[in-house]
Amino acid sequence: MEIIRLNNVCFRYGDIHVLQNINFSLEKNGLVGVIGPNGGGKTTFLKLILGLLEPSKGSVKVFGEPPKKTRKMVGYVPQYAKFDREFPISVFEVVMLGSLGSKKLFGNYSGEAKNTALALLKKVGMLEYKDRQIGALSGGQIQRILIARALMANPKLLVLDEPMSSVDPEFQKSFYELLAELKKEMAILLITHDISIVSQYVDSLVCLSKDLYHHGSVSEGLGKLEKMYGCPIEMIVHGENPHIVLKRHKHD
Repeated sequence: MEIIRLNNVCFRYGDIHVLQNINFSLEKNGLVGVIGPNGGGKTTFLKLILGLLEPSKGSVKVFGEPPKKTRKMVGYVPQYAKFDREFPISVFEVVMLGSLGSKKLFGNYSGEAKNTALALLKKVGMLEYKDRQIGALSGGQIQRILIARALMANPKLLVLDEPMSSVDPEFQKSFYELLAELKKEMAILLITHDISIVSQYVDSLVCLSKDLYHHGSVSEGLGKLEKMYGCPIEMIVHGENPHIVLKRHKHD
């Protein structure tokens, strides 16, 4: 079964066209990066897949159904959770919130749900912090906790909205290594601005800018990226890890 299918999708806010005639399919597990300039439609693309928006034209299917019918199969990690850092809630309790809707109310979770939360904290490398207040953690640590929370529902598709925006540079490598492990179990859609780093880790790349669209390997998408950003881009290869950079140039 296809994981995601967009057929001739258009979306507009009033008279403003955000996406035009987008066709996209995802058929197997893996890590897919979605990049593009501000205003290029990345967030709209994500919201259409999550069922938070309806296309102006075309169709969106997730696991063969309209997105609203398959939300329980999709885990979502927001760009950065805004919360009161003084609020007295532990790491373990935050992860347990991911079972709300299918479990009992807060404070009455089953033993199975608690064991699942502990196993997920171990999977994301945060088990030793389970009793720590969430507000005491770094941005990167919080993102790992949010992934564990999203995994509580056992999703088949994980969507992350610019997870590196609050992650310390030294934490990025281990974060992507975590995603590399998770992609063996599910499909991952990663929305990002970080074209130089993400190209080392993704299996394929979606380049999105309104009506300019590409889905394929990083190397295949270089021409599209140059048009999107208005900057020349080149591929650099160190061993088996290719990545892309913006060349030095002068704008007119």
